[in-house]
Amino acid sequence: MDISKPRLSVSIASNRSLIQNFELLFELVKRDLKSKYKNTFLGILWVVLQPLLLALFFVLLREKFVNKFLNYHTDYILMFSALIIWQFFSTSIQRGAPSIEFNNHLIYRIKFLKILLPLSVVISALVDSLVNVLVFFVFLLLFKQIFFISIFYLVLILFVSSFFVAALTLFFSILICFFADLRHLVPFIVQLSLFGLPIMYDENIIPSHFRAIYQNIPLVWMVSKTKEVVSGNIFLWNSNVTIVFFTGIISLFLTYLFFRRLENFIIDYI
Repeated sequence: MDISKPRLSVSIASNRSLIQNFELLFELVKRDLKSKYKNTFLGILWVVLQPLLLALFFVLLREKFVNKFLNYHTDYILMFSALIIWQFFSTSIQRGAPSIEFNNHLIYRIKFLKILLPLSVVISALVDSLVNVLVFFVFLLLFKQIFFISIFYLVLILFVSSFFVAALTLFFSILICFFADLRHLVPFIVQLSLFGLPIMYDENIIPSHFRAIYQNIPLVWMVSKTKEVVSGNIFLWNSNVTIVFFTGIISLFLTYLFFRRLENFIIDYI
């Protein structure tokens, strides 16, 4: 009995399916990038303006109110760099969490991997962040001494962080289909994270007995490490990076299994 042909046909079918999924993912990312700035006057400039306007808000908040409670100087360039990284997290969650609901017309009409919808948003947000990092790096070259290797470090931080951000996005995107209240709760949680992350303050103000745990939270790590790199410190692959990296990968794998287990029931709820 010759079993080589069936194996070959299965292999070809699997490869074709894989290629089709990559093509669909690419089209979804392209669509998301286009739709974000469609019919806007400034277009792609909003990629840079969003964290810049947010940074200006924080400067005013810091100068008018926070200085009464925190008595150390804030480097606003570091704060702006942290906001670029936070923007990646914020955009991924806020646009990715409702992505399945917003694309229910596709789910009803086409059979495809639904996980591609939130993943395409994360990749789109990552592309925006990479553009932002490049613009920010040019700005630093003009106004502040910085090593060229720093841009590689910033991209590496985004890469390491992307696993955990993708895991959170997948998790909320599947849950929001079954619990509509999350549609309103998730944006609130994301905005609240601005004050829970060391963006306009230093993580050293956290009590020492909580600091070790706090610094290993992936979102805290991505903000702290960004500020550290922009300050001129060399990026070292130490135990903290390893913990964050594997936490992100394990979280993404578990969330993927959770998503695939529930995705067949989505159509009954959206």
